[in-house]
Amino acid sequence: MNGDNSNIKNAISAVLAELKRQSELNDSMIFEYEPKHAGHLVAYANANDQKKVLRLLDRQGKIKLAHKLVHNDVTRQFEAMGGLPDDLLDSMKTEQLIVDVSTTDFSEANINHGTGVPVSILFDGEAIYLKIADGNKRQIGKLSYDSAMHKIFEKLMSQQPGVPFESASIFNKRINLKQILIKNRYRCLFTLLNVTTYTITRKLEPVIISRAELKVMISQINANYRKNFKDLE
Repeated sequence: MNGDNSNIKNAISAVLAELKRQSELNDSMIFEYEPKHAGHLVAYANANDQKKVLRLLDRQGKIKLAHKLVHNDVTRQFEAMGGLPDDLLDSMKTEQLIVDVSTTDFSEANINHGTGVPVSILFDGEAIYLKIADGNKRQIGKLSYDSAMHKIFEKLMSQQPGVPFESASIFNKRINLKQILIKNRYRCLFTLLNVTTYTITRKLEPVIISRAELKVMISQINANYRKNFKDLE
């Protein structure tokens, strides 16, 4: 979740939808919120972002949020052994988020996952694929081992989502990464990556895009591989 207004709005809507789901699951308006680490929600807000949204909703008066520090297996062992200062022990405890949604308006929880399409990038060391929704992977290109694109994707796919890398880290000098992708006909991936002149960052996957964005992305795929997407055009 970056500072873009639409991304923040989508994150808020997604967390509200998750609050509604967890409230119904617990059959209670007051419950412990469990951050999600997988699924559609993390495409809009990872676990840390979900906590930020909860604090924002609390400040706005849309929910009531309480924090509790509770023991986990590690802190229980240290407490039994003794010898650790209380403040250090507290810093090791697990944060518990208690949410009260008894006065929450869920009208903003309007994300319909059916209108978005989850897309992921796959790389097997030689070919690049897209996995769209629950379908099979579809090839969009093949890279020579000694090519600049191969070096970029080898590094890119070893990085954690959200962690950028610079061109100088693989080429020993600053090279225009955006230009390399365009020159090699991979402009289609700009929807799924954060690309600047000298850095590339993987977005948290699957990336949820609109059907209009998917259509544009397919139109930008190298013609040799576009046939793999004919059923989606």
